Formats: sequence, C-alpha cells, structure tokens
Amino acid sequence: MVRLPPGRDAEAVVGDMRERFRAARLSFDTVEGRRKELGRALTNIDGFLNLVGFIALFLGGIGVASALHVYARQKIETVAILRCLGAGAGQSFAVYLVQGLALGLVGAALGGLVGIGIQAILPAALKGMLPFPVDFFVSWAALARGMAAGVIICLLFALLPLLAVRRVPPLAALRSAVAEQTGFVADPWQAVLIAAIAAAVTGFAILQTGSVPIGLGYAGMLVLGFGALAGLASAVAWASRRFTPRSLPYVLRQGLANLHRPNNRTVLLLVSLGLGTFLVLTLSLTRTTLLREIVGSGMGGRPNLLFFDIQDDQIGPVTELLRAQGAPIVDQAPLVTMRIQSVRGRSVEEMSKDGSARIPGWTLRREYRSTYRANLTSNERVVEGAFVGHADSGGGGAAGGRMAAGEGAGKGGGADAAAGPIPISVEESLFKDMRLNLGDQIVWNVQGVSLKTRVASVRAVEWRRLDPNFFVVFPAGVLEDAPKTHVVAVRAASAAESARVQRAIVSAFPNATAIDLALVVETLDGIFAKVSFVIEFRTAFTVVTGLIVVAGAVLTGRYQRVRETVLLRTLGASRRQITQIQSVEYSFLGVLAGAVGCALAAAASGLLARFVFHTPPVAPLGQLAAAVGSVVAVTLVTGLLAGRGIADYPPLEVLRRET
Repeated sequence: MVRLPPGRDAEAVVGDMRERFRAARLSFDTVEGRRKELGRALTNIDGFLNLVGFIALFLGGIGVASALHVYARQKIETVAILRCLGAGAGQSFAVYLVQGLALGLVGAALGGLVGIGIQAILPAALKGMLPFPVDFFVSWAALARGMAAGVIICLLFALLPLLAVRRVPPLAALRSAVAEQTGFVADPWQAVLIAAIAAAVTGFAILQTGSVPIGLGYAGMLVLGFGALAGLASAVAWASRRFTPRSLPYVLRQGLANLHRPNNRTVLLLVSLGLGTFLVLTLSLTRTTLLREIVGSGMGGRPNLLFFDIQDDQIGPVTELLRAQGAPIVDQAPLVTMRIQSVRGRSVEEMSKDGSARIPGWTLRREYRSTYRANLTSNERVVEGAFVGHADSGGGGAAGGRMAAGEGAGKGGGADAAAGPIPISVEESLFKDMRLNLGDQIVWNVQGVSLKTRVASVRAVEWRRLDPNFFVVFPAGVLEDAPKTHVVAVRAASAAESARVQRAIVSAFPNATAIDLALVVETLDGIFAKVSFVIEFRTAFTVVTGLIVVAGAVLTGRYQRVRETVLLRTLGASRRQITQIQSVEYSFLGVLAGAVGCALAAAASGLLARFVFHTPPVAPLGQLAAAVGSVVAVTLVTGLLAGRGIADYPPLEVLRRET
C-alpha cells in the first residue's frame, strides 16, 4: 500500500508500473478503482432522482390537462354567452388561457417556495447522516430552471383542452345539444400542440438524464403508454355500444352504457388513471429494484472476517474450532491455483504476441484462483448458457482420476479426450474481455496438469459483496484431488468477538491468514442505509403526488353526472341503483386502467433496470396485484365521493336546460 506525494496521479503511476513490470504479471489497485466497484448503487441514485423529477413533472401535466378539460366543458355555456355578447373566439380563448397561465405561475411559485423551505431544513435533517457539514444556500439558476419547466409544461398541457373554447358557437347558449358537440370537431392546432408537448417532454427528459438515448427512451415509453391507453379507451367505448347484451341486469347495462354516452369520460379517465398508474408504479418498481440491490450490497448479515491459506487437512478442524467459538460460517470455498494454457487451440504465448486479438494481457497471464461447487451462490446469477454443477451431467464423465499427479502434464491435448471437455462457468466481464463464446474450449495448466474445459455458462457476479467470489467456477467432481487451500468467511457479532476468534484460529493454525473487514462493513452499511432513505423519501413524495392526480381526475367529473342522474331519477331509478350504476362504471374503468398501467410499468421498469441502472429487474406479482387493487379502490371511492349529493338535484332544474 503506497501513499503518493501530492500532485501525483495514481492512474498514471499504475500505467507506468504496468509497462515497467509487465513480465512480472503484477496487478494494481487504486482508490478510484475501488470506488467505482462499490459505487454503482450510489451512481444509480442520481439516475433515480432524475427519473423522479421527470415523472413528477409529467404527473403534474396530467393533472392540469384533466382538470382543465373538465373546466373547459363546464364553461361552454359561459363562453357561448360571451359570444352572444360580441366576444370573438380569440377573446374567449384568451380569457381561459390567462387563467391557465396564472395557474402555472402560481403553482411554480408555490413549488419554488416549498422547495426552498425543504432545502432550508435539510442541513438539520441530514445532521449526523453525512461525514461532512451541509450548508444551506439557494441555487437561483436551478430554481429558475425548475419554475420555467413547471410553467411551460403547465401551459402546454392547459392549451390542449382549452382549444375547444375557440369552437364554441353562440347557439350553444340556447341549445344544450350544440354544446355537447363542442370539442368533437377536428382541429389542426391539436396536432401542432401535441407535437410541441412531445418535443418539450423529450427535451426535458434528455436534460434530466443527460443522455439522448435514455431521454428518447423515456419519451418513447410515454408515447407508447398514451397511445395504448387512448386506443384502449376508444375500443372500450365502441365495444360497450355494440356488444353490451340486453339480457344483463339493468344496473350493469346502465353502468356499461355510461362508457359510450355523450359526455362520457372513458377516454379522459382511462388515459389519466392509466398514465398515473403507469408512472407511479414504474417509480415504485424501480425503487424496489434499487433497494434490493442496495440491501444486497449492504453488509448486514454478510461476513466481516475472512481466513485464508487454510490447508486441505485443516479445514475440518478449523470448522470445528469456529463452531466451538460460536462464530457462524457464512461461506466456505476451496481455492485451486491455475493458469490458462490455450484458448480455442491457440497458446497463450501465441495470443499475447497477436495484437489483433485485442485481448487484455492480464486475462491470459494471471494466476487464477478458481473453485468448484455444485450450485450457484446468492452473489451470482447465470446470464448465458446453463450452469453445470456436476461434471457427470455436463458430459465430463467421472473426472476424479483426471487430477492424478502428472497426468497429461505438458500435453497440449489436455485431459482425457474420450471423456470430453469439462463444463465451466465464466464471470461475464472476463467472458467479454477474452472475447469468448459459449462452447469455446480452454485448456488450463492446473499446477502441471493440463485440463481441457468448455465454457458452458456465463455468470454475473456481485463483486461489491465481501464474499468469496471467483472468475471461473468448475463443477463438482473434477478438482477435488488437486492441491488446494480453503477460504472461510465468518460473521463476528462484535470487535471483541472478532479478536477472540482470530486469536483462537491463529494460535491453533499459525499458517492461516485473518483479514478483519469490520470497519469496511460498518462504513458500507452506513452509506447504503442513507442511500435507501433518500430513495424511500423521494418515492413516497412522488407516489402521494400521483395518487392526488389520479383521485383528482375522477373527482372532476361530478358536474357531468348531474344531468344523467336526474334523468335516471325522473325515469324511476332509485338512489341505490344510481350508486350501483356509478360503481359498475368506475370499477370497470379502474380495473382496465390498473391492469394496463401495471403492464406498461412492468415493461418500463424492466427496461430501466437493464439499460439505465444495469441491474436485474424486479416485478413482484404481489406488488402488481396490489397496485391494480389500489387503482380500483381509489377510482371507486373518489368516484362515489364525487357523486355524493348528485341525486338531490331537483329534476326540474336540469330538465329546464333542455328546453
């Protein structure tokens, strides 16, 4: 371990030493290299927070669009009266555009104030969590960017529903049938505005992620979700009109008929609820994926004391002694040293001289410490091929005799050819560096014995965990007779217990080497606990916002149910039947929106996990089922709350509007 003088670049020193000592086959580590190995979860939090910001802003846009859509429909009669009094279409449109812009400005200002307030209390909240002081200051540039983004998104999403105001004729003030048709006429400005919204969302996504491909991926997934939900809504409205059986009970027929009647909210609710579910659940599933990675990276329950250089005849007594000391063995593995002799029939010397092979020299010249076992550990997973745990099942045959001393030594042909190459598993980064393919043959020099193998599987290994991890894993039944040592990983409950166990082992077995990782484990536990807290906090904040938007989309439909409810009451429907009709409609929409939103979220979180966070995706069926149930419950409860008191409207008040 070397402390470099000030101003010396560690990477430059490593590069120089690699050249000077190339023949010695030395390996080098730097602090920066170790930081990168342990820092993927910390890097992922930045990408996650960018995702949170993107989803939060888009959720706000959905809320603005759904609220102003209903608001504009409520104001059709008012606009028609203004038109009768001489106001032009542009003037009427400008009145409500000013209101939408004011909404955006006020919302952005309040959001900025709340953000500054939260920022002010962060130093106190983070006291003791970080190893350095956090000073409060306001980044006015960041505040201006955030407020500008909020106002622009609000304005664009407000313009889309307000376009209908321009097409309200004066006759709508006298005939409600005319008012019902407003908004269904094709408007070329809608296409222009949709293109502007798509451009703004894409630009914001690229700015948030700092990556053009990832930003385009975010925007593309939103377009896909919007298109799928809008298409589904249109199909549902059409199918409910054409295929609702007349034999269904009255309540079911009326509830399904609400999906296609004039002023129906099928498209609005399915798109709003589905997109809200999609975005919120994507965030929740991504949170689950990252927390699983962080909890796995954290050292709780992991080994914090390692013993190396345990001889083959000592492993039994060492295990007994550790058990007597009350120190649980977390992991244990045999270590067999070996070198590569040839790859795909080409010797290491030949490949090292061939610059066109583009294979790093360390992969060919290093001394590998490999192991053998029948199963994978919790630190690894197969990404290609199939892991073979026993040589017999991989075509290797009974292999115990292959390691007889001196057999095949120095022969390029390797082990017994009749038995076939031994199936091995290679770590994915080594697999890529050596430009291997499944089925490639590698001949190993195992301390003088040649052993022919084939690549049967590729493993992803979690190197950040302080467990025994290996580049190459052999199946059981091959290396048992080879000269080997053992490594044992132990979990000590305290520093005192760790010292006691080390004294006991080293006293009985002086050749054993102990490495105490307690300080490293404690540091990592603290780091990952803080990262988990940040992810949980930001996720909860945005999920609550999403639930408000979803509930708001349902609540805004109250006025549209008044006329239908009064007409049903006039025709003899009871209050109970009206409630049941609304329950059928909202339950149907909630189930569809929840199911489609969950499917889109599962796909999006899988893509994010693979291409953005580079970690295995998680999509628990229980969490998806709970999400669908939650959407149905929120839709049903808020819909019924929005309908409270509607049945109390005097029928004459509504019917007079039709004359």
